[in-house]
Amino acid sequence: MKMPEKKPAQNRNHAAIIPYIQILEKAATAEELQKLYRSNMKKLASGCM
Repeated sequence: MKMPEKKPAQNRNHAAIIPYIQILEKAATAEELQKLYRSNMKKLASGCM
């Protein structure tokens, strides 16, 4: 009786991990976007001066 109860719990844990992976992927792209934004702002600032 305990074995069938454990399998859905494992599936739930696996399903819970997927959004975290997606969040990490978004965070990685967000860091890249921030770097691009900062480099562009520096270019704009140097261009204005």
